[in-house]
Amino acid sequence: MDQRLHDLWRKGEYPFDQPMIYCRADATVASVLACMREIVKYLKPRFELKYINHDWHMHHGTVRESREISWEVYERMLMDEDTFRRAQDGDDRVCLAAYPENLGFLLRCYVSWTFSSKSGMTWDEYVLTATQGWFGLTINAKHEKEVLRLLEPVGITLGRVISKVWFDEFYGGNTQESGDGAE
Repeated sequence: MDQRLHDLWRKGEYPFDQPMIYCRADATVASVLACMREIVKYLKPRFELKYINHDWHMHHGTVRESREISWEVYERMLMDEDTFRRAQDGDDRVCLAAYPENLGFLLRCYVSWTFSSKSGMTWDEYVLTATQGWFGLTINAKHEKEVLRLLEPVGITLGRVISKVWFDEFYGGNTQESGDGAE
């Protein structure tokens, strides 16, 4: 999460006052990837993707700068399961977050790593051990019903919550209002 998003989350302002659709339990990487592809098909004609961020909100709350990205580059990360795994940060509870300038959505995904298998493996081998993942899409309520309809065929259990509630519950950083998100 970058400083702009962090400040909006703390204040409970848009987009954090909107619903977040998420998979309720760790789903297979294949299922998460299928959902991500459907979500991108819906978002791409409606929003211009601008930023990507390795979001440490759940890990220890560190605020990090976002970098610019295009839909074309983002879609390449969703090409197949191995590419999707390699696009992730690789640290525990660090999500890949993407959003447009106007904050019309905040799309986050995460791949769970098998830490016990890391010993003796190369990084590429380790990355490929991920078997489960998660996604969350914060989006204006007017889009919610259509997104849920598109994700239904994937067959995973989805949840819905106001985004700020979720972000408050899963914040991994200092709970004091320091504003920087650091421990």
